[in-house]
Amino acid sequence: MTCPVMTSEFLEVDITLSLTVQIDDVALFFTNLMGARSTMSVSDLKQIISPLLQQALSEAVGRLSTKDLVTGQRREDVESLVAKALRTSLNRYGLRFAAVQTLTIAHRNTTLSNVESANDETDRHCRRCGKTL
Repeated sequence: MTCPVMTSEFLEVDITLSLTVQIDDVALFFTNLMGARSTMSVSDLKQIISPLLQQALSEAVGRLSTKDLVTGQRREDVESLVAKALRTSLNRYGLRFAAVQTLTIAHRNTTLSNVESANDETDRHCRRCGKTL
């Protein structure tokens, strides 16, 4: 799933994550999620999870700069915060959050690992759009 979020520098980045969820409580799942539906597709589940994921990512990434996001430790921190938020939110639907993995973090179709660094860290530029980061 890909979600657009704002960094602390007010730059919009697209974060693509891989999520794993499982049905944990069948009764809660049918009562709170299925309702009158006879089936639920992966697409339906993504529509339900997407706003929860967007909220969790906005809270986690909004405090970080693009420089922070390219470090492995910060990515792990974002994954940890997303996992914690989703674990709580999905529990009420009878779902169990199993895993999250950050696949890409990009700004305007540029993976943030493609950011050039000059000697002065205040002079970093995106290679694709030229925007100063």
